[in-house]
Amino acid sequence: MWPRDMRAGKGETGLDRLFPAEEKKKISRVAFAFFAMLVVATVIQIAAALLLSAYAPEITEKTWYVWALSMIPIYVFGLPVCLAVIKKVPAREREKHSMTFGQFMVALVMCFGIMYPLSIVGNLLNMLFGALSGRAVNPVEAAVSSSTPLMTILFAVVLGPILEELLFRGLIVGRMRRYGDKAAILFSATLFAFYHGNFSQLFYAFGLGLFFAFIYARTGKLRYTMGLHMIINFIGSVVSSFVVGKIDLEILQQNAFSALEGGVEGLRSMAGSIGPMLLLALYSQVLLGLCVAGIILLIVKRRRFVCQPGPVEIPKGRMFSSLYLNPGFILFFIASLALIVMSMIGI
Repeated sequence: MWPRDMRAGKGETGLDRLFPAEEKKKISRVAFAFFAMLVVATVIQIAAALLLSAYAPEITEKTWYVWALSMIPIYVFGLPVCLAVIKKVPAREREKHSMTFGQFMVALVMCFGIMYPLSIVGNLLNMLFGALSGRAVNPVEAAVSSSTPLMTILFAVVLGPILEELLFRGLIVGRMRRYGDKAAILFSATLFAFYHGNFSQLFYAFGLGLFFAFIYARTGKLRYTMGLHMIINFIGSVVSSFVVGKIDLEILQQNAFSALEGGVEGLRSMAGSIGPMLLLALYSQVLLGLCVAGIILLIVKRRRFVCQPGPVEIPKGRMFSSLYLNPGFILFFIASLALIVMSMIGI
């Protein structure tokens, strides 16, 4: 899938030296930049939601409200803070490589093999904790269901992927590649996953974050990850909501019971639901096929996923402590965990 000359060669591994404290501070600063952005955005989101609910409740009924409340505080207020903190950590430039259309399509199918199995894990855990807390909410479904298709396309399919790729791939991978691709990919994916602040997206965001970061590390071009991100979001939000919206499950259940009892009207209503049911079945089969094909491709091409070393390689056995046991990441993790708990209990 990837050019052979992009594979890693042998280099210094840092086995015989300690990881410099100055480098740990740089990693901590990268994580702290995202912690600062998360805190600023969350405080403004909460304050804005309270003020609008109290003094302008009609705005909270608008189709764009949820999207605007989730994105404006992050990218208008939080992002400048993030940039101000992270700019002191130098980014490492690298050669740029192009992907062919065929390679891009293979990568797209792989995304399905990553996303849907991990989304099942996230949704099951969300349901489990929701049963314990009495409340299970999928924030993506909530945003899409309260919005129009146009608003969903604007925020979820266009703006979201562009801004997230600039943040979590562009800002992080470029600065973390000095420690090798493996460190950059892991760190980028971890921050990306926990930044979502909910169980529903946590696992598949981590999986896709690994894959997107790998592609960016190999190509040096964000347009590929932006394109993949946009397509995945379009299918997962716009297409899925369109298909599911064609079926009223409650009415379908009532018609099914009526048909089983021999009711003519129930049979007629069931006949009218055949089209939407076939559409849902077709959509489900296509997703299942793409998921299986993606898993197979990931297995077949697994040897191509090789990470290149960096000029300041993290010593063997110290990857976890160097990346995650620092003040910046610990603060970020605590803030993200607080958001997850808040989403579970309905705050």
